[in-house]
Amino acid sequence: MRQLRCSRALAFTLVELLVVIGIIAVLVSILLPSLNKARQQARTVACLSNLHQIGIAIQMYANDNRQFLPASKQVTGGAAHWKFEIAPYIKKAPDYVAMMTKDEYWGAKGPFGCPDWAGVSANATCQAQLNAHPGYFGGLGWSAYISVDGETSREKITRVRKNGQESALVGDVVDISQWDAGATYTDYIYLYSIGAYPVDKRIARRHKKGLNILWADMHADNQSQAFMAAGKNGVTGYYYNIH
Repeated sequence: MRQLRCSRALAFTLVELLVVIGIIAVLVSILLPSLNKARQQARTVACLSNLHQIGIAIQMYANDNRQFLPASKQVTGGAAHWKFEIAPYIKKAPDYVAMMTKDEYWGAKGPFGCPDWAGVSANATCQAQLNAHPGYFGGLGWSAYISVDGETSREKITRVRKNGQESALVGDVVDISQWDAGATYTDYIYLYSIGAYPVDKRIARRHKKGLNILWADMHADNQSQAFMAAGKNGVTGYYYNIH
């Protein structure tokens, strides 16, 4: 009889269990937003860390090449040529650009990727490019306006006319979460200014409603989509060129 009474005294009633469950649910509802925010912040920091690493590699490349910047592409090459040129300063690189573009390490899975990048359009052309050249895509892209072609428009760091803090070299590019580019897969490769297009077509906003950027003075930070779209001195593309 004593054992029975003891077990009854230690047992939880249904009401008590529901109260405990309710308390746990309240705690989860309070903590979950904070945990999600912490995860987002960690991914933002990881993206900035990749940009810092890219900046160091660009500076080393320039020091070894008479202060010339990497070029986005060659006349006969694709948009990953800049990665090929600085790759030896990050990791042993493939012998040819074509080999690099087939390796997703040089895309979303390595230092040229953004952890929050959501991918490309489901369009057949976009998917074919992603499958054939995963090294093109990863969330971080070279400026579409600076040192674009290695044969005709390669720039030197020393030729930066404006303050280097106002010339974006590399940064977050758009993804499918904000823009379906259809067959225009280059929208997911290059760092573009707004131009005459909708802001979501051109300027990323996945980090704190903005994007992470590596500037020509080799510092990296986060700027809002609105800030980059507005430009400066009446020029919407002000932050995307060096002249």
